[in-house]
Amino acid sequence: MNRKIFQNRTEWYNVYGQIHNDNGPAISYNNGKQEWLVNGRHHRVDGPALSSPNGYCEWWLDGKRHRKDGPAIEWPNGDQQWYLNGELHRLDGPAIMIQSTRFYYIAGEGRPEEEFQA
Repeated sequence: MNRKIFQNRTEWYNVYGQIHNDNGPAISYNNGKQEWLVNGRHHRVDGPALSSPNGYCEWWLDGKRHRKDGPAIEWPNGDQQWYLNGELHRLDGPAIMIQSTRFYYIAGEGRPEEEFQA
């Protein structure tokens, strides 16, 4: 593992020159933001692969936004986006909730809200 220290962040690299760290964030910013990458792709099994001190978080798995048990993107103001295997997806509600706007998706395909009103 090689480490590079910049003015605003520290980055870890594997022997192939890819941003990588098996044991923690591969990029740590001085402001507290962290990014977890494996072989150059955002990846973390047990938590968000990108997090900021303000509460913004993104869950990634193998380079794709992905979270089975909640939104893959969460904003500090409560906005959310739900992804599964890199596609907007949610079976029990809107996949995108931004302020009062709702958008419904299944496997990356936009769906009318009426399909979810049962």
